[in-house]
Amino acid sequence: MVAKAGFYPTLSFGYSLSSNFSNAFKYISGVEPAGFSNISPTSPFVTVGSTKYFVQSPLYNTVTANRDFSNIWKGWGRQLDNNFGQNFGFQLSIPIFNANQSKAAYQQSKLNYQSASLQKENAQRKLKQDIYAAYTNAVVAFNKLNANQKAVISAEKAYSFATKRYELGLLGTIELLNNQNNFLKAKVNYKAAQYEYVFRIKLLEFYKGEALSL
Repeated sequence: MVAKAGFYPTLSFGYSLSSNFSNAFKYISGVEPAGFSNISPTSPFVTVGSTKYFVQSPLYNTVTANRDFSNIWKGWGRQLDNNFGQNFGFQLSIPIFNANQSKAAYQQSKLNYQSASLQKENAQRKLKQDIYAAYTNAVVAFNKLNANQKAVISAEKAYSFATKRYELGLLGTIELLNNQNNFLKAKVNYKAAQYEYVFRIKLLEFYKGEALSL
């Protein structure tokens, strides 16, 4: 839907308020006489009778002074009021010549959406495969645990029977040690199967969203 917006006209509005204030640090405080202008052939003149009288203009020099801090802000309220302005405007944009660009952007957005959907499906499919694999591994670990438990029971009985035969002198030391080693190996395999089974069960609990704890 966002990509489709490029096909439609857009209307925007704007409104602003403005004002300004300015005061120079130096200001003209007065003037003082500086004599008269020089007389030249091009100077203005008046003729009285047959006599020509040149007209001289008085000259003045301006006198400046510095404002103190309080005088710098003098008249700021009046300036802000006189310089206050408001602006309002709006702009209408109609997509006439960029139709192909909008269409291409819309098609690209559709492709991106389809690609994201496929990625989501692949992720869900892989998650299901991982869950099925975890369940299968848990079943295998459980069967392995039972098999090792039976192996421990069998090895324990064999070792117990070998011990009795050894005590009666019917079995040698080597055979007794072999039965003992088989019993110990069976118990080690059973412990390993227990740890593997616990790991597989905890992995299933993780996929179910349960908190992991030992």
